[in-house]
Amino acid sequence: MRRLSVMQHYEIPTRLLDRTTNFWTAIYFACASDPGANAELWYYDRVIFQKQRERDNSLHAFVDRSSDPALEPAFRHRRDENLLVEIDPQISLRMRQQSAHHTASTGVFSDHAPALIALQNEIGVTEPARRLVHRVIIDGACKSKALQFLAEPPLKITASTIFPDVVGLGRFLRWQFDTLRTMLLGCLTPPTAPPPPATPSTASPARPAIPQAARES
Repeated sequence: MRRLSVMQHYEIPTRLLDRTTNFWTAIYFACASDPGANAELWYYDRVIFQKQRERDNSLHAFVDRSSDPALEPAFRHRRDENLLVEIDPQISLRMRQQSAHHTASTGVFSDHAPALIALQNEIGVTEPARRLVHRVIIDGACKSKALQFLAEPPLKITASTIFPDVVGLGRFLRWQFDTLRTMLLGCLTPPTAPPPPATPSTASPARPAIPQAARES
């Protein structure tokens, strides 16, 4: 899993899903692409996985940041459990710069959101006021404003600040282009005017049809 974590950050496809503990970095990734389209941002309280690791001590190896980590437990063979775990070795510069970690599922095509909600229910949190998993929808029309806000001091979150290494240069250029395109389209697209009010009709109502038998009588 540690190798997959590094591969994920260097554009090699894996089954891992990127996460970050930095709220503003998450907003950047949600807004920097697909201009005009709504973005979906999921966030969760990491106590969910802390409770999970308390029940299964072997999972601590996935978040071991030491130079000599413990042996990882068998993971891929537990597909029947639909297990979702947190991966957080922090072993690359980019991961540390982005405050990044991952979630991984034993299912190849598993949706992580239902698995997170299932974990929340397992630790006994069901009341809406204490929900540990949340979803936020960001309107596509707000993306350009969000990116402008992130780029300004004191945050200064841009592609150049979250992709610090040489290998990330290509990804930086791609994300920077998407960011500029989103900001430009957000400035050039005029607001949609509301439809004009309907004009009431002054025509006389149509007369009811006279049956054939009545016209002949």
